[in-house]
Amino acid sequence: MRLPDLECWFEQNPPPDEPIRISVCEVAMNPRFMVQTHIVILKANPQNPAYLPYYDRLMKLYLLTKKT
Repeated sequence: MRLPDLECWFEQNPPPDEPIRISVCEVAMNPRFMVQTHIVILKANPQNPAYLPYYDRLMKLYLLTKKT
């Protein structure tokens, strides 16, 4: 999924305000803020593989919130 698609999906389906466990080692304490900051960071660093973990976390959150 491309970043613009993720951004559009999160605009239409904002994550909840409560913390979400993304993985065993990752917890989004403020998922809405996480989405906003991760998108800004990814837009500022296109095609930079060093920022791939930001995209990966967004995808994990997308998959978790899409299930509910």
